[in-house]
Order: sequence, then structure tokens, then C-alpha cells
Amino acid sequence: MHRISKLAAFAVAFVLLLTSAAPGSDRVLMRVGGSTASIEDYKALFGDVPPADSTLALLAGYLRKLEDAKTLFGKIVPDNATETDRRMAEGLAVYEITALRTREVALKDSVARAEFFSRHRNDFKWSEPHFIGTIVLAPTLDDAISAAGTLRAETGVKPDARSVITASHRLFGKDVRVIGYNVARCENPFVDYAVFSGKNPPQQERWTASAVVSGRVLTSPLSPEDAGERFVTVFADSLYNRWMDSLAAALPVQIDYETVSLLTAKPYK
Repeated sequence: MHRISKLAAFAVAFVLLLTSAAPGSDRVLMRVGGSTASIEDYKALFGDVPPADSTLALLAGYLRKLEDAKTLFGKIVPDNATETDRRMAEGLAVYEITALRTREVALKDSVARAEFFSRHRNDFKWSEPHFIGTIVLAPTLDDAISAAGTLRAETGVKPDARSVITASHRLFGKDVRVIGYNVARCENPFVDYAVFSGKNPPQQERWTASAVVSGRVLTSPLSPEDAGERFVTVFADSLYNRWMDSLAAALPVQIDYETVSLLTAKPYK
């Protein structure tokens, strides 16, 4: 699972478990800046699992993200909010700040994307050539070739996948199907058949042939877009690590080890 997805799951679990936790001690276990986690908070999230480096690090990371969210977003919790509302607002803020600091940059910041790709281009090399473009699927090869020619005439020399798909729906309805691909040789039978001279015609539902509408074959990605989702994942992970390092340097964690010993010695009721 991607790191951001893990964080999102953790944030949601943190909120849901805290809101359903049984009443108990509000003694502070950990403090980061102005944010705290109580012994009750720990037990609600981790159950009877004794504190360890991994659980305390996870909790510290959450509180650091919360502090960063407060700095960027300002007031997070409304006045007169209930404990449930407070925890829900804080969990949502942690999720939003994580996405904003990592995946949103990896997806949308063209300057940062280009710089990262330039420095790490070799990390995204492929073992097989890729086809990046659009393929039309049809009941027969003649249908596929005819539809591909019509769509090229309709959408221009270098159309994006969305415009080709839109034109296909308007011109052909359900008679053909257009799909945008970024796949390697031998990953998809329709691409292999239309692009890499596959010997065996593909068969899926009523589609038995395919033809290229537009696209290109690359032996290695030339841009972040060519590298696709793998680029976004690697870049987002790099941003996450740098962000967490900067938060750790700026926001030291204070742990009450006497409270930790209470959790270690016996189950908390």
C-alpha cells in the first residue's frame, strides 16, 4: 500500500477509535508542541499492545503532522466543539496536510516534478518498451482500422486519451471501445496485437481486434508523465521522508516515561 494511503488509514483509525474509546485516564503520554496524546488515546489506538519504538514513533509522527496542520491551516477545531468533533477535525487536518505536502506536489507541481525526474531519471528505466497512447477495440480488424482512421481525422495529430474517448462515444457509441494505455510489451494483448505485432488476436467479450489511434513506443520514459503512477509514488515517498525529517528536526517529542511504564507494567482499564 502506498505510504499516503497508510497514513490516511491511520488518521481515520485514530479518529474512529478515539471517539469510541471507553472513559479512562487523561494523563498525558506524549507532547509535541501544543499537541498532546493521553494514555487513553494510546490505548484507544493500540489496545493492549505495550509501548514500543514503533508505536511511539507512529504516535509522534501523527502529532507532528497535526502541529504542521495547525501552522498552515490556522484554527482547526471550532469553538465549543465536542471531544468527538475535535478529534474528527484533527484527523481530517492530518490527512489533508499529508496529501498537500506529498501527493499533491507529486501530481501537480510541474517544476518540482521535472526537477525530481531529471535527478532520478535512471530510477524509472523500463525493462521492456512501453506503448503510450490510445487503442480502439472492435469486433473485427476492418472495424478497428476504420474507427482508428476516423478518430484520427476527428481529433488531430496528437490527441489526449480523453478527447479520443469522447469522440468515440459521440461517433460510434458502443460499437467500439477506446482505451488509453501506458503499458509494456506483453502486458496487454490488445496493445501487443496492434503495436508489437502480436500473432494471436485478442479476445475479450465481443472485441477480437485492435488498432492504434495515436501514441508512441518508448524504450525509456522521457518525462514524469511517461513514467506514470510509479513516478508519483516514488516522488511522493521522497517528499514524505523529507517532510518527516524536517518536522522531527523542528518539533522534538516529549514523552512521559512514567506514564509509559504504566502501560508496560499492566493492561490499562
